[in-house]
Amino acid sequence: MVKLRIYEVISVKYYLIIGNAKNGVKIDFSKLKEFKSLDSHKLKDIVKFTHSFISEQELFLYLKYNGLVDRNFDNITIGIYKNEKEDEKLEKLRYGVSFKNDSMFYDIEQLKHYFIRNLTSTKFMKSFIGKYYAIYEAKKGKINNNDPLVMIPSIYSIYMYYLNNGRILQDGEAIMEEFITRYCHDYANLRDLAMFVIDYNKKRNNIKSNIETIKELKTELLHYKFILENSSITEEQQLAYQNKIKRLEEDIEMRSGR
Repeated sequence: MVKLRIYEVISVKYYLIIGNAKNGVKIDFSKLKEFKSLDSHKLKDIVKFTHSFISEQELFLYLKYNGLVDRNFDNITIGIYKNEKEDEKLEKLRYGVSFKNDSMFYDIEQLKHYFIRNLTSTKFMKSFIGKYYAIYEAKKGKINNNDPLVMIPSIYSIYMYYLNNGRILQDGEAIMEEFITRYCHDYANLRDLAMFVIDYNKKRNNIKSNIETIKELKTELLHYKFILENSSITEEQQLAYQNKIKRLEEDIEMRSGR
């Protein structure tokens, strides 16, 4: 088997940021001994860094413990940003970041297997076509025949044929495999396609991010505090609510990496 070489456009600078582009903290993980071989401005190395952690929570704890983020820093959203020139505004990449259990989708053969398996999933294909056909439409006046996006209309035809006939075109799997091979030649595209699948699976399985969970816990916390301050309750009920509040505060504290 010929090993595919994946390229990253080095002229583009990437940043792992906790918070946001304006007020966030740029994480230079190459300062740390165990990650000194990585480049904090390369997309591939940022992904390799985040794949060293199981979850957002573990990553936040690590960053705060090692002094890359202040322990009292409250904005724990995390994202990858890029710019092509130093004076350009940072652009946030879609989907956030991936972690250790997501790394399988960065393997091209695994991606091919996943897409081939889901060619008959109308929900998945509708989502895929919805995103990538829009990208194709936006760029079709500027792309040439060597651009893998020119294959999107063919994939759309495969999808429509399945909807109308209940089976995949004879060359449907081969076309999808070729698209993934060509599209993932560029590492930024590989990351985009992998993150598309990761995001799709999270939504399908109703998996919430750490920040979404914290928001829900804070809402629940405010609810119990309101009850304590505004309701006539027994001492036993008061104690139960106080214990619940304490547990929620501890959970929020832990998830915030403090």
